[in-house]
Amino acid sequence: MTVIRHILVVLALVSGASVSYGIDLLTGAPANKLDIAVDSVMFRDDVTRVYCRILGRPHTSQRIDCASLMVNGAELNGTDIDGVDFERYFQWEDDGCIPLEIDFAPTRESDKIQVKLLTVRGIVSSPSVTLRNGKAVK
Repeated sequence: MTVIRHILVVLALVSGASVSYGIDLLTGAPANKLDIAVDSVMFRDDVTRVYCRILGRPHTSQRIDCASLMVNGAELNGTDIDGVDFERYFQWEDDGCIPLEIDFAPTRESDKIQVKLLTVRGIVSSPSVTLRNGKAVK
């Protein structure tokens, strides 16, 4: 009888741990938020390159499936990304900051842009950024 009681206690502890673990996952999901800070934009004849940083919770994972740039009344799709890979999970490091370079089709210069990223948790948009000589005005 004592063995059965010990087994029941162990089962109760294990099930309690898994329930609290599940609750942590649910309440922790919004903490995996991602923010975008645009630093500058290079408008060239062959590419429009956005230099930015993504900010997130350290030691969690995230994925960026694609990027778009709102500029000059048009939405351009990202053609390449450096810093992470499209459609691959990455891990946030200790500081929760990853510098990115995102390439888009060439376009004429603009003084306002907005970057959008499609993640596994939805679309994340930067605030509308004002540019002066290609650099974000803070």
